[in-house]
Amino acid sequence: MNIIAHFKNVIGGKSIILHCLKIYLFFIGFCILYLQPVIAQEAESFLVSYNASTLGNKILVTWTTKSGFTCQDIHIELGSDTFNYTRVGTYYGICGDTSEKGYTYIIESPIKNKLNYIRIELGNYGYTHYESTLVIDVSKGVLVLPHPLNIESNLYFNNVAKEPVEAIFYSIKGDIIKQITTNKNYISLEQIARKRGVILYVLKSESFYLRGKLVVQ
Repeated sequence: MNIIAHFKNVIGGKSIILHCLKIYLFFIGFCILYLQPVIAQEAESFLVSYNASTLGNKILVTWTTKSGFTCQDIHIELGSDTFNYTRVGTYYGICGDTSEKGYTYIIESPIKNKLNYIRIELGNYGYTHYESTLVIDVSKGVLVLPHPLNIESNLYFNNVAKEPVEAIFYSIKGDIIKQITTNKNYISLEQIARKRGVILYVLKSESFYLRGKLVVQ
C-alpha cells in the first residue's frame, strides 16, 4: 500500500469514528430531552403529592405514595444542578403494605446560598421530576443573591425573630433613594438595581444595626 492510499484509509477511519460519535451524542440528547419526562411521568403516577421546601438551614421533603405501591426502596437525591445528583437518604420498601403512605425526610446538609435540586427515585419505577429550593446562610451578616446585582436580586439578612426591620438606601451624596420596613429576612432590590453607581444602605432593628454598599453596574 502506497503512502497516499494509507492516508486515505486513516482519514476514512476517522470519519467513521466522528460519525458514530455524532450519533451517540444525538442519542444521549434525545434521552435527556424526551425520555426523562416520560420516566418521571411513570414514577409520579404512583404519587399523591410531592414537595420540597426550605426549613431554616435545612430542606424538608414530603411525599405520599398511592395505595398499591409496595416493596420498592425509595431514595432521596440532592443536586447542585439538574444533571448531577447524590443520594442523601433511603426508605427501604416493606412488602405487603399496600395502603396510601406519607413520608417526611429532612436534608440536614443542603447546599448553602444557591438552588438545591431534589428528586426521588421510586424503586424500579424511576425518578420523579425535580423540586428546587434556595437555602440561605446569612451567618456572616448580609448576602445578595443573585450576584452580580440585577432586578431579581434580594438582600438577605438574619431575622429569625421576624421583628420589624427598617432599610434605608441612599446615594453617596446622602440623598435617600428608598426606605422600606419589613419583618421578613430579605428585601427585594428590584428598584435599587435600576440605578447605576454606588448605593449605600442601613439595616436596623431592635437587635441589629448593619451598614454596607451595593455596586450597580
